[in-house]
Amino acid sequence: AAAAGAATAALGGGIAGGARPSRAEVLSAVVQTPRLEVPRVVIGCWQLLERNDSEEEALRTLTAFADAGFLAFDTADIYGPSEGLLGRFRRRYAEAHGGTDNVKVF
Repeated sequence: AAAAGAATAALGGGIAGGARPSRAEVLSAVVQTPRLEVPRVVIGCWQLLERNDSEEEALRTLTAFADAGFLAFDTADIYGPSEGLLGRFRRRYAEAHGGTDNVKVF
């Protein structure tokens, strides 16, 4: 329920006259600029290994997010090993999904 409330807030209170957005609407909503399309929900990877006991567990966490439809991730060089983990995750995810991953990394 808290996640749905946060998603509703991220969509500016809802869609179509304040109705609660569906999961598909939340996942497909984007912020558009002339050159970049950014989903409204982006998974931050700052503490990826701090929240997980091992690299393998972190990869399973990323896979669970992607399998749930969250395909946008945020990383930076100061986030520790998250860039390498995201690279390994993308390779593994693409191999399991016909060679494409549809993942966006910001």
